[in-house]
Order: sequence, then C-alpha cells, then structure tokens
Amino acid sequence: MVAAKLSEVAAAAIDWAERNGVAFDNGKTEAAFFWRGRKKGTDAKAKVKVGDNEVSFNKEATRWLRVWLDSQLTLQ
Repeated sequence: MVAAKLSEVAAAAIDWAERNGVAFDNGKTEAAFFWRGRKKGTDAKAKVKVGDNEVSFNKEATRWLRVWLDSQLTLQ
C-alpha cells in the first residue's frame, strides 16, 4: 500500500533530520498521490504517519515551492 510505504520513508526522513539538526514543519506537511491515465488514486481514507501526526492525502492539489500540483500533473 502506498500510504504504508510513505510512512516508512517519512520515518527515515525524520531520523535523518534529527541526526542532522533539521526540523520539518508539521503544519505544512501534505501527502500527495500522482498517477497517469484512468487509474484512480489511493484510498481516500488512507493516511500517512509522519512522526506523531497522521497526514491525509490531498485529493485535489498540493502546493510545492509556490507551484500547485494536481493529482494527474496536468499543471493547470
């Protein structure tokens, strides 16, 4: 499952951050799922565990470095 793998990667990122004096802003953390074609995205109820927080998937779009990315990367 995508959410479980993202939770594993988030744990590794947090471990790295702690060892290197970096902190993530939980208030700005979002989970996004991108796909091509007609395939539907991930389960709408799925959540990614990031540290002590659970992050829901943003079904519409997410912002990264002032750019809005929608789930099918149409960049509209």
